[in-house]
Amino acid sequence: MSRIIQLAYEKVVENIINTIAWVHCTNTYQTSLPSNDIILVNPQQIMYKPTSKPKRNLFCPILDGSWDINTKLVSDDPVYTALYKRFEEGLDWNETGYIEFIKKDYSEHGGSSYESALERAKTVENIYLSIKKNGYLSQSDLDKQTEGFKLRPAKFREVSITIGRDGQILWQSGMHRLCIAKLLDIDHIPVRVYVRHEKWQSLREEYAKGQISSESKRLIKDHPDIIQINQ
Repeated sequence: MSRIIQLAYEKVVENIINTIAWVHCTNTYQTSLPSNDIILVNPQQIMYKPTSKPKRNLFCPILDGSWDINTKLVSDDPVYTALYKRFEEGLDWNETGYIEFIKKDYSEHGGSSYESALERAKTVENIYLSIKKNGYLSQSDLDKQTEGFKLRPAKFREVSITIGRDGQILWQSGMHRLCIAKLLDIDHIPVRVYVRHEKWQSLREEYAKGQISSESKRLIKDHPDIIQINQ
């Protein structure tokens, strides 16, 4: 029964958000825009993250500006380097820099005591071992294995990305699961599209309407966010 209630709740939330996006965006854009858009992406394609995360309009997941220009490598992120040292080099958690990172107020898990940071590290290790054994499961599939009501719908707990003006896929949230997927060389993971650059969305529009040049079509036809239009 709790699973049925959870799914019904998530459907209501998604419908509300999609309706808001439709009201604010559909008069301009025709292709898929919901804030719960899920596409499949090879984690190795998510190589960069914006220096400053974009702050999108609450009601429309399209954003112009230069937020996608300045980026940093995901492989330089403290989480990635720590997880690499732990799972690829076999170092103890205390030697990876992760404990100190979590103890400092740099992330949502920051500001922790040593004991709490170590517990967080153990949780991350359990996630790694689970994905290694069972494969990468969507949040919806994971919910089937657990009890309890979750305020955030499953789709909003996936790794999220942004898409820059040229179609570059950038990390937005969910660094731990992304890094684990990279280290385990997972083929594809479900990700939520948090925001698209206005220029990329215009290109998607041209593609969907058949108004794109043959050369541009050739270059973008295999992009995960274009494949989604064809489905």
